[in-house]
Amino acid sequence: MKEKNRASLEKTVDENERELSIVIPVCDEEKNLTLLHSQLKSILETLGRSYEMIFVDDGSYDNSFSILEKLHHQDNNVKVIQFRKNFGKAAALSAGLTDLLTVMFLTKYMKKPRSLESG
Repeated sequence: MKEKNRASLEKTVDENERELSIVIPVCDEEKNLTLLHSQLKSILETLGRSYEMIFVDDGSYDNSFSILEKLHHQDNNVKVIQFRKNFGKAAALSAGLTDLLTVMFLTKYMKKPRSLESG
């Protein structure tokens, strides 16, 4: 392929469009959210791609939503959706999936902090 043709085929990313979106259903995870955000952010920043983390609070009874609000105000790559009651993981994932280019799913509710890096 000629170099000028390749350049015309490359997708440009609008400032409001992310190359990678991660949808994370959350239910009563106040103890894990800050660590999860920190670890995801450090990994995502190494990829050299624009990204967003979409946290969907699935009717938490603890302070998960308050922590997510703080993360949102500290990091413009964080989006938060809140359900008034628990609708389940499928509904939480569905709420986060809108016009995404690439999606990674973190589908298990984390009950203990874990390292996201292998090794």
